[in-house]
Amino acid sequence: MPSKTSFVLLSLLLACAHGSGGPPVRIDDAPAWWHGPPKTGDAVEYPEAAWNAGLEGDVALEVCIDELGRPTRVAAVSGPAELGQPAASTVQSWRFSPMYFKERAHGRVPSPACFPVHFAFRRTPAPADLTSDHATALVTRDYIRPQKLKGEFPHYSWGAKQQGVRGSVYARICVDADGTAHPAILLGLRKDLDNSVLTAVAGWQFAPATLRGQTVAACDLAIFSFTIR
Repeated sequence: MPSKTSFVLLSLLLACAHGSGGPPVRIDDAPAWWHGPPKTGDAVEYPEAAWNAGLEGDVALEVCIDELGRPTRVAAVSGPAELGQPAASTVQSWRFSPMYFKERAHGRVPSPACFPVHFAFRRTPAPADLTSDHATALVTRDYIRPQKLKGEFPHYSWGAKQQGVRGSVYARICVDADGTAHPAILLGLRKDLDNSVLTAVAGWQFAPATLRGQTVAACDLAIFSFTIR
């Protein structure tokens, strides 16, 4: 049976909880680095008026999704309205991966869920804004995240495939200004697959992040999904 290892630079975790159907499951105790399930959509941008006025701040949104990952409610719960309302409008158009909280005989069961999403609007980001352990997404201008140039994907061990092991490894990847990568496991799957991720990423070549045209050290979050098809 063919297998696949995929990699996505995202801030995410399928939180541990129970329940299916009914009211949304609230994710209030997620790890500090969690930033919601995988999503697609336009990036949140710095509003022109706020930028010109020198307005900065932290914004927290509450996002609720249905069983298909479609936002049913996005509301700014803290932060300047001039930043929170545009951010909420953008996130409303995102599409998230469904959240799964329970296994049944016929497979996984998706469930509605609500979770926080955080943004830090910074006109002049400090180094800590670029390398934070937390899930607050930086919103600024003229910033380009680290870009993977080349490198092999993690090896899906024969033992894991034979045993039908499927799942994801969540990692934090910090890239120095010279492009050197330093991976760390945030949530592992099993030792051989975790080590495979660490070994592979340590050998990758990156273009470092840039801010205002200058290379800078920066960190990002990643998910490595091991699946058998």
